Amino acid sequence: KLPLKSNWKTAANQIAQTLNQLDSDTLYIDGFDGNSAENITPTILQIASNLEGKKCIVLAGRRFPMSLSSHKEAEELIGILQIPQDYWSAKYIPTHNRPLIEVRAFSEGHVWVNSRLIDHWEGQLPRLLFFFFIDRAMLTRDDIFRTFWPELSIKDATNVFHVTKSKINDLLGVPLMVYSSGYYRISPDVELRYDAVLFQEAIQNADIAEDEEAEQLYRKAINLYRHDFLTSIDADWANRRRNEMREMAGDALFKLAQIRQQYNTEEALGFLIRANAMQPQRQDIVRELMRLYVQQDQPTYALQVFDRLSQLIGKDALEIATLDALKQIQAQR
Repeated sequence: KLPLKSNWKTAANQIAQTLNQLDSDTLYIDGFDGNSAENITPTILQIASNLEGKKCIVLAGRRFPMSLSSHKEAEELIGILQIPQDYWSAKYIPTHNRPLIEVRAFSEGHVWVNSRLIDHWEGQLPRLLFFFFIDRAMLTRDDIFRTFWPELSIKDATNVFHVTKSKINDLLGVPLMVYSSGYYRISPDVELRYDAVLFQEAIQNADIAEDEEAEQLYRKAINLYRHDFLTSIDADWANRRRNEMREMAGDALFKLAQIRQQYNTEEALGFLIRANAMQPQRQDIVRELMRLYVQQDQPTYALQVFDRLSQLIGKDALEIATLDALKQIQAQR
């Protein structure tokens, strides 16, 4: 963390100076299409104008940053990068004439139908039911009733469900659910692109792939994991999934670090720091992070990582291997 000055120009110059000293050439800023994009445009330009060599800033967003491109000083600084289809890049033209529903759950939760953002849900219930259903893809009526209306009679719950389901269809402009053999499923008449599914598929395939392919798949998964899962929804089912996804992302970062450490120790260290932030109680991650810190001649940081773990889980819960790692560091000092 930088002790940034209150003056935005001074702070921007300080950020640029720090970036120029780092080995990495690129600063990524995700979500540069939100409400704050226009406000921070001058700061972005100030940073970019002070970068040296091949240093650059990559701004990721669904909309072209008009506020940025309208500045004269940006004309020689801006370039447009095409994102590979393997990463999150929506198919804006539906295939086979089917409506395309895009769902981004690694955020507050956003939905597009044929690139039209659904931003008015006419109440919280249609939105909650939509995400609950999309995340499971196949549900019984009991699954839905038990989650949303456990205290209602079957008759009352059925009425509320059908009204809510109809409202979802009206909002999307397409029928989302079909009922068959006791299950509600996603309609075959829509094409769904769901970042959480792409994330899980990438990790599952990476876990059985050789290192070179696994690295690309883990990177794909990490790029998809932009934020925690459905941060705007506080419900038991969403909280459980949020924890599951966070654990999967932390594990992907850990495995990616293991692959990269034989080629680039500093990059591997960065992945481990992120993995540790997601799963601070994981002792295997902590041990590997301590080892790389020592390898980088930073034993003080290694001890700080150990202290955080000890405070989090208690000394009695520390594994023998973790205590041995501590003793080795202390012996070398």
